[in-house]
Amino acid sequence: RTGGEFLKQFKTEKHVGNFEYNPGLPLHISFDENVLPYLTLLIFQSENGLIRQVDEICLKDPLNTLKDTCLEFVERYGSNMQGLFIYGDSTSKKSDTKLQKGQNFYLLIKQYLIKQKPIFRVPKSNPSVIMARNFVNDLLAGDIVGYKFSVDSKCRNSINDYQYTTEDEDGKINKKVIRDKVTGQSFQEYGHHVDASKYFLVVYLQEQYKKFLKG
Repeated sequence: RTGGEFLKQFKTEKHVGNFEYNPGLPLHISFDENVLPYLTLLIFQSENGLIRQVDEICLKDPLNTLKDTCLEFVERYGSNMQGLFIYGDSTSKKSDTKLQKGQNFYLLIKQYLIKQKPIFRVPKSNPSVIMARNFVNDLLAGDIVGYKFSVDSKCRNSINDYQYTTEDEDGKINKKVIRDKVTGQSFQEYGHHVDASKYFLVVYLQEQYKKFLKG
């Protein structure tokens, strides 16, 4: 079955399988800062051009905090000392009025994951949404020479997101908001995982992305 309109090239039969976590490889993790329906954290590993999403952490309210998400990550992967690289939205670097003065999203992550000695790979500004989307679709189609992207079948939220995220009139992510009938909370239903994986792939494959932009 083909993916949603945003990732037109995402196909479950081609991109989903069993991709076990390898404790001998570094971890690459990417965040999307929205907290509803959860705070999105995706976990990737890569070897010989095979980029695999091995896990996702999507804790729902009341555990949808950055601290709880990082604690869950440490619970699962704290023993990995091969290297930890962090990716995400560049706008989360700004001082956050919800936090203490001088704090931001990434400074908090650094505190919570201090034992893993994280290396941050968050760009000064985010890439063009449309160019990043086209690049990720090329990767999924097998058009980025030497690289393939796959997702472990247990990453159900991510797989749904990659399939059902649609684009708006301008080719960007359709930020359609739904309301939870039980909690009354409103949130963007799809697009969080697409965003988090996009932040990771464009930086991790930055040389390929630069070539792609040059055409």
